[in-house]
Amino acid sequence: MSRLFLVRRQALPRRPSREGKPLSQGAARTSFSRSPARLGGALLAALVVVGGGCATATFEHGRFEDAVVRYRIEEPKDGWVRIGFEQANVAFFHRGLNASLLVNSHCQGVADAPLEALSEQLLFGMTERVVVEEQRLMQSHREGLQRIVSAKLDGVQRSLATFVEKKDGCVYDLVLDAPPSSFDEALPAFVRAREGLRIEPRKDHEAAS
Repeated sequence: MSRLFLVRRQALPRRPSREGKPLSQGAARTSFSRSPARLGGALLAALVVVGGGCATATFEHGRFEDAVVRYRIEEPKDGWVRIGFEQANVAFFHRGLNASLLVNSHCQGVADAPLEALSEQLLFGMTERVVVEEQRLMQSHREGLQRIVSAKLDGVQRSLATFVEKKDGCVYDLVLDAPPSSFDEALPAFVRAREGLRIEPRKDHEAAS
């Protein structure tokens, strides 16, 4: 499923290892649900206040749970509204900033792919992709990869922040999508969600033990 991205540059320590490096345009999974870039665009046209989603999944007080995964995030505030969106576990939208924040998980068919490849899959469908900043961060006792990316979607310039992490055979991702003009204002919401990510043991693993 999808992820979230973009964080205020002053809010996090810099890591210049890949700054300004173009992303590979190589093969990526074509599943719509794995492309936050497409999800973000769809959110703009599908503003449905909290509703949709799997009937077996719940999200209460910052905690998401379905038949397989359980995790927590810090919910964004100050103008961010939670909306129903079937392609993500949890989705938020800020009308004033024209920005979307998506949180998702995916456990089926997860290959032993590096974090870099998983991050690139999040940008499927976007062109002129450039990594502005990249950091490896410890989150929920696992190393995750966070990127700030400049890219175009259908010819329109976008700024993105992404974070991806693997744990217990599942991939967890967060993606922030915003216009460059409001990206810095939207970034703290992404940082808040990512810093609050706490992944709990998989439910199906507990049942099998």
